[in-house]
Formats: sequence, structure tokens, C-alpha cells
Amino acid sequence: MRYFLAAAPLATVAGLVFGVLESVTFALLPVYGTEVGMSPSRAAFLVSITAMGNVATQIPLGLLADRMDRRLVIALSALITAIGLALMPVLVGEPTAFNALLFVTFGISGAIYIVGLTHLGARFTGGDLAGANAAFVMMYSTGLLVGPMAVGLIMEVAGASGFAWSLSALCLAFAGFAFQRLRANAG
Repeated sequence: MRYFLAAAPLATVAGLVFGVLESVTFALLPVYGTEVGMSPSRAAFLVSITAMGNVATQIPLGLLADRMDRRLVIALSALITAIGLALMPVLVGEPTAFNALLFVTFGISGAIYIVGLTHLGARFTGGDLAGANAAFVMMYSTGLLVGPMAVGLIMEVAGASGFAWSLSALCLAFAGFAFQRLRANAG
């Protein structure tokens, strides 16, 4: 695990970040919705909107990653996701704009996962690729475990907006890390 974190930190940390995003979205987005005044059915539907965005953007983002530096695609995706998440509390009162924001934001966030995994595939072969994939999955699984607990605690302290702000801060920190790796011309 340590070897792959050192050899491909951007891709392996991408697994962690997306694990947090995905698990928190499925577990706490409906809670966020009800806490800001949505009906339970509307709040539950928000998860479907995020999933549809993720499905709709996978091929275009994959094609983009085939034509650009994958590290740049990851960095820009994290930055755009951070901005979109930060806008959630602002647009929550406008249902159409809020739905569109979720669709786009969580659609673009999917590139953190798919392009991170592709980045690993381009860097390793054979047994190293299997090990790198295992490290990626371990980081992703760690994100799945710690994300809902951490963001849930933040929401208890900061209120409903803690959902968006905490995930935005995570994505912004990851974008900074990705841009730093890109600037250093490192994986």
C-alpha cells in the first residue's frame, strides 16, 4: 500500500476522495434535503439525480481524459466539484437550478474515480497493476467507511450546510494537491 501511495499518490488518493463523496452522497444527501425543508420523497430523489449525472458524464469525461493530461482532468474535476458543492446552500431554494447543479457537480465528480483508475492503468502493468488497483480499492473503501461518519458529525455541529461545506473543502484540498502534482510533473 505504501509503495503505491508513494508511486501514484494522485490516483490512490483519488480513490479515497471519491469513496467519501459517493458514500456521503448516498447516506446523507437525503438527510441534507429533509433538513433544508424538502419532503422525504424529494430529498430521496436527489440521490437519483446525482447518479444520473454520474452515468451521463462517464463517456465524455473518459474521452476528455484520452485527449488531455489525466492529472489535469482529475484536478479540474475536483475543483469544479468543490465549486458546485459550495453553491448547494445558495441554490437549495431553487429546485430546477438545484437539480441541475447536483446533476453537473456529481457527474463531474465521477471523473475523480474513473480518471484516477485510468491513470493507474497507464502507469502500471502486470502484478504492479493488480497491486495498484488493490491500493486504489483500499483507499476507496476507507473513504466509504469514514466519509459518512465524519460528515455526519460535521452536520451535527454546523447544521445541514455542513454537508456541502465539508465535501467542498475536501474536494478543494484534493484539487490543490492535484494541481501541485501536475506542477511538479509527478504522478
